[in-house]
Amino acid sequence: MRHFWFQRLAVYLRRPGTGVSAVARLWLATLLWAGPAEARAAEPPASVASIPRVLMLFSNDRLLPANLRFDEGMRKSLDPKGDQMEVTCYAEFLDAVRFGGPEREEAMEEYLRRRYQDTPPDVLVGLGSQALEFFLVRRATLFPKAALVFGGVGTESAERLKGQPGVTGLPMELSVAPAVEALLAMRPKTREILLVHGASEGDRSWRDKALRQCAPLASRVEITDCPELPLDQLKTRLAALPPDTAVLYLTYFRGPGGDDHTPARVARDIAAASPVPVLGPYDTYIGTGVLGVSVSPFEEDGVVVGNLIRRVLSGETPESIGVLPPAPPRLILDARQMERHGISAGSAPAGAEVRHRRPSLWEEHRAGALGALGIVVFQGAL
Repeated sequence: MRHFWFQRLAVYLRRPGTGVSAVARLWLATLLWAGPAEARAAEPPASVASIPRVLMLFSNDRLLPANLRFDEGMRKSLDPKGDQMEVTCYAEFLDAVRFGGPEREEAMEEYLRRRYQDTPPDVLVGLGSQALEFFLVRRATLFPKAALVFGGVGTESAERLKGQPGVTGLPMELSVAPAVEALLAMRPKTREILLVHGASEGDRSWRDKALRQCAPLASRVEITDCPELPLDQLKTRLAALPPDTAVLYLTYFRGPGGDDHTPARVARDIAAASPVPVLGPYDTYIGTGVLGVSVSPFEEDGVVVGNLIRRVLSGETPESIGVLPPAPPRLILDARQMERHGISAGSAPAGAEVRHRRPSLWEEHRAGALGALGIVVFQGAL
């Protein structure tokens, strides 16, 4: 409307006899140029408006190592390569362990509604069981047109999603039994496995699951559930473990006194305090002092979930893709911890991935040795 009146005024000022100076005419020309330009700047470019949007919701806090690796894997798939479409990604964190409960979930729902009301996402990504459940309950009222992709969820939780409209994803095969079996083969003197965990709802859920998974091994090793102890007391107890024991550490999100922790950091404390091998369920524990885990790495699963998002954005329906089978878990061992606990590297089961292996003298000095040999051969030829 303002541009219309600028044009009418320009017609009037161009008429002979209006008495308008050349300076006034120049000023008017500037306004006529700036007005439409300002209007154009207020409108987003069509290319930007058409870029699809993805909203990722993580179950736990932002700096959890598993979240960082999963996010890294997804972005490897979502970063455009060649002629792939660009994707705008937003990340939010439910932080359900520290800030759980219906009231806080309602507050998160209102926050998401207000924040994304003008830029609704095309795809929702629920990472972890709490985030997935949050979207399953609220997707219809929050973002009814968005597809739902999930990852980082155990196979038990994902089983009920098969055939559900608008949902696709990749479950994780979470089992500690293969790591325990591998340890018994590499260290036959092990007579007892001490189950270590925290006091949060998720910690206790993992304990119950681990006890069920290890029940078939009861004839070969005793599985003992360690009481929920403050971290300092737990480290003291671990330091006194006999040599025929091993530790199966699950998660320690919360201590019995209500203090919050990051499980990977607690893994470092537990492994340092324990004189016997420590096993775990996640690849983020490798490098903290844990001997071995059996799992599909978070970053690799993130790549698969990122590819699922791209497939949905490219036009495939979640129903046609369905719930994918979980990636087969693999045994990952830390060579430094095998050496520390007197376990031969040659005893690793076939197919195991051994990380942090020390290079041999030949591997470490191969380039220099080949260079010296070449000089000797060249001199001999001369």
